[in-house]
Amino acid sequence: MAPEPDSSSVLVTARQRAVYQVLADAGFTEGSGAGDEGSETSPVALAFILDGVLSSNPSEDQLLDALTWGRHRELWDELRPVARRLLELTTRGSSPA
Repeated sequence: MAPEPDSSSVLVTARQRAVYQVLADAGFTEGSGAGDEGSETSPVALAFILDGVLSSNPSEDQLLDALTWGRHRELWDELRPVARRLLELTTRGSSPA
């Protein structure tokens, strides 16, 4: 289990923290992006971005597109369970997945 983001983090809402936890549980770590070798996207930044995407009531495929930065469709099958857990956050409120 990844450590919680520190108190200076931009993750201020329960849903942002829950999104971060889903990403951490799925193995996203600092510098690991979906298919981006050498990606500098942190899971904290991605959680913040995905919270905004979730606010737009995306479809599963739209969320997968955001998870893979609009590229790497070959990773969709691998990331589909992550997208489903993230979508559950919108139906269950901001409770952790």
